[in-house]
Amino acid sequence: MVRSPDGHGELIAAGATSVVHSIEELPTALLDGLVVATPASTHAEVLDSLESVELPIFVEKPLTVDGASAARISQRCGSRLFVMDKWRYHPGIRAIRDLRSAGRLGADVAFDTIRVQAGTVHEDVSCVWTLLPHDLSIALEIFGSLPEPVRATAVLDEGVITEFTSEMVFASGVPMYNRLGIIAPAHTRRVRVVGEDLVATLADGWDEHVVLTTTGEPDGEPVEIIPATGELPLLAELRMFVEHLRGGPAPVSSGAEAAANVAIVERLLELAGVPRAIHGG
Repeated sequence: MVRSPDGHGELIAAGATSVVHSIEELPTALLDGLVVATPASTHAEVLDSLESVELPIFVEKPLTVDGASAARISQRCGSRLFVMDKWRYHPGIRAIRDLRSAGRLGADVAFDTIRVQAGTVHEDVSCVWTLLPHDLSIALEIFGSLPEPVRATAVLDEGVITEFTSEMVFASGVPMYNRLGIIAPAHTRRVRVVGEDLVATLADGWDEHVVLTTTGEPDGEPVEIIPATGELPLLAELRMFVEHLRGGPAPVSSGAEAAANVAIVERLLELAGVPRAIHGG
């Protein structure tokens, strides 16, 4: 489905066999599933309009940008709703998950993530909604659960959130620290799990390896470099949804997990004292 004439032509040129301009025009009887790839601020409206279409739905993250709509949509759509948390398919993230679950790192000490960049292409909601859900999904993939919000701080420039830091804690007591922003001089995506014995770091989203260092010197010489290669995460998640439509396993990140993710982001924005009109929820 597309609403602009330019988009219609681009889809046809890309190989689409049919393009419609509204949800009402969708030939649902001919469809196996639905992919929602619209601006985050429109997700709730689009998903509400698809409630009566009994097909699996794959929606870009975040599920919505407010906790109430996310909870409502998750409950109504149930097990046919999934969210595109591509970082849960990242070979490096899965390598860290496996290292931790195998006990290679020792007992958990901390988890921290950095997600900063120069500018943003998403103007309908704040950078917190476009960046933080990624790191929460990574937490879910590595630890098997989501943390509880503790505190958060936001830096605003003319009503725009430019930097955001937060602290959360897992039920086990292990803390999670996150820093994100859109005024950094360099594009950085770093994920680090600190154990009592070793630290596992994915230093960049394009890295095909995880670095192990000693806990006493997390930025020191590597103890070991673990290869982490595989399919690009975006392709992997789309492939899994298509295979699910053919009878395969469900994609990761259920609607319920995605709604919990949204609730955490919303609570952190509240803890930071960010007005709703600014954060976009």
